[in-house]
Amino acid sequence: MSNQTLNIQAMLVSSGVRILLFLIHLIMTMQKFITLILLQFTLFSHAEIIHLTNINAYSHDGQQLHQLDSLVFDTESGKILQQTADNLAAAKAVDGQGKLVLPGLHDAHGHIMQYGLSQMMVNVQGLKSLSSTLEITRSYANENANYPWVLG
Repeated sequence: MSNQTLNIQAMLVSSGVRILLFLIHLIMTMQKFITLILLQFTLFSHAEIIHLTNINAYSHDGQQLHQLDSLVFDTESGKILQQTADNLAAAKAVDGQGKLVLPGLHDAHGHIMQYGLSQMMVNVQGLKSLSSTLEITRSYANENANYPWVLG
């Protein structure tokens, strides 16, 4: 086997190990997240108003950021409610134990692998002609001669 073949095999093994470690980390993180989701359904199995106290929370009303030490929300709609006398009287108090609460932050994730792979491809989006597509593709191939294929 040539040195180039051995180097490529070593890179593939190294990449495979890194991907495997990343997947293990992702699975462990998802287990924690799923536990939190299940805990939420256990705590709030039917619609009710919750007065979450003793928290360090941040919320935004579309105009400005607010820091809160408590908040009232409806478990059915998920909406934060005003802390009126009626809402507080109807609410079940839950001690937040000084934890950080970020209402509305519920889908923070990234497609890291896809992004990384996209950075290894020629980008021809938005090009209007065959000649400009070929020009960009040739330039990319010349700049990335170490890649065996041009993808994009």
